[in-house]
Amino acid sequence: MKKLNYLFISLLILISVIFYSCGGTEQTGNDNIGNQANDSVYVFDQPVLDNNIAEQPKVTPSSREAKYYVVQIGAFTTKDKADKFTEEAKKLLKNKIEISYSSDINLYVVQLTPPYNKKEVAEKVRNNLWKIEKFKDAWILTVTR
Repeated sequence: MKKLNYLFISLLILISVIFYSCGGTEQTGNDNIGNQANDSVYVFDQPVLDNNIAEQPKVTPSSREAKYYVVQIGAFTTKDKADKFTEEAKKLLKNKIEISYSSDINLYVVQLTPPYNKKEVAEKVRNNLWKIEKFKDAWILTVTR
């Protein structure tokens, strides 16, 4: 049942990211990390470990239906929690981090930017994040434009 809940919430987040890429959303900056025990994030895939977390090639779509991959490190019910988490994450990672609000699911999502144009690269980054306790629930969203 818990796995089904994770899947349902993850699908809602994926849908919000798709809508986010098609329209305007609220974006914001940083603060300190909140209590992660009360903040839920979810994982889809199994780890394949590697070492280079900061690797971030830019997306260059080559067709009308371009696919890209977003590494998401958190989803929070309040902006304050997302801001606090983002500030802490910026201290631990070399990656650029962005907060977006999804009115469809009423969550603030924290993602690495820019997105990746190869799934293997996004998986490599995500897998390295899993080595850090604070990011053990990082996952990948596939977005098609």
